[in-house]
Amino acid sequence: MNRADELCYDPAEHLITIANDADSPPFISFIPTEGPNAYTVVKQIKFDGLAGDGPNATNGIEQCQWNPREGRIYLNVPEVNGSGGDTADVMSL
Repeated sequence: MNRADELCYDPAEHLITIANDADSPPFISFIPTEGPNAYTVVKQIKFDGLAGDGPNATNGIEQCQWNPREGRIYLNVPEVNGSGGDTADVMSL
C-alpha cells in the first residue's frame, strides 16, 4: 500500500532487497535482476512475528546492507515486540 524504501543490492546473486517499512506490517521483497524472474518479486517476508518469517517489527525496519565478505544481506529492525517507541531490544537478521 505504501511506498517502497530502503533498498540494497547483492551483486553476487543479482538480487535487490527492498523494504516497505511504512506498511503494517512492514515487509521486505526480493527481486532478481537477471534470469527468468528478472524484476519480479520472488519472495516477501512480513515482519509481523507470525508464521515463522520475520520478527514482530513494532517500529518499522531500516536500511539493509549487503556484506561482500560474507555474501549476506543484513537488515536492521529497530524494535521487536515493543510499543512502537523504540523501547524494546534491537534485532539484526
